[in-house]
Amino acid sequence: MADLLEVYGGQSVSDAKGWFEVSGLNEGLYRLEIRKTGYAMEIIAPLSVGSSADGQALEVLLDKESRITGKITGPSGEPVAGAVLVLCNGRGQPMLLAGTSRAPESDASGCYVIQAVKAGTYRVLAEAKGLARALSPAVSVPKDGAVEQDFSLGKEARIRVSVLAAGAPAEGADVTLLDSAGAEVIDWTARKSMIQGMAPQATDKEGKYTLVRLAAGTYTVKVQISDGRTKSAACTVAAGGETALALEFD
Repeated sequence: MADLLEVYGGQSVSDAKGWFEVSGLNEGLYRLEIRKTGYAMEIIAPLSVGSSADGQALEVLLDKESRITGKITGPSGEPVAGAVLVLCNGRGQPMLLAGTSRAPESDASGCYVIQAVKAGTYRVLAEAKGLARALSPAVSVPKDGAVEQDFSLGKEARIRVSVLAAGAPAEGADVTLLDSAGAEVIDWTARKSMIQGMAPQATDKEGKYTLVRLAAGTYTVKVQISDGRTKSAACTVAAGGETALALEFD
């Protein structure tokens, strides 16, 4: 019996024989998430629902869950509590962005567990307040097993962004940070809810926004103001350092 089967548009719980039904759906494409304690979460997307009056039969086989565990330490080797862990695919792209699940966090001893993982190859992103985020190398997770991935986080670097439009502070400008490979860097500590992961980062009434928890490296900051115009600028930050970046629109 599944604890929860959720189609974005409805949800159901399977019965003692494993049968479930989600009714009242319109014809179209959906995402189906199946969660059961002790099993890997199964995601079927896109799921095409037709107009048949008899409904649609779907058989799903759940694998026993695998886990990724580890410990987060800081610059002096101290355990880091409250670090946020984000499961990524082998290319480093965050997974399981939809839904209501919150990102797992490390406990008081710095230990964490990412549960309900399917066997496969993943990377893990770790970040914590005041420290630089880190992305693990690829880890191979066995079926119905566990793998350990520890992190040692250094001091964070910061980029202080200032945006002006026609000489005045540009409040509410969207700020996007890209790494050297062009991938978006998301602040997961500020957005622990997976569903909040795509919310924009915006400048304050003084036209300022500070990008935090950065590792040393070269980044591109992209800004979009209210009229749709955009500007980008590259900058390099050292470990534990801070860089100021100003972008001006006529």
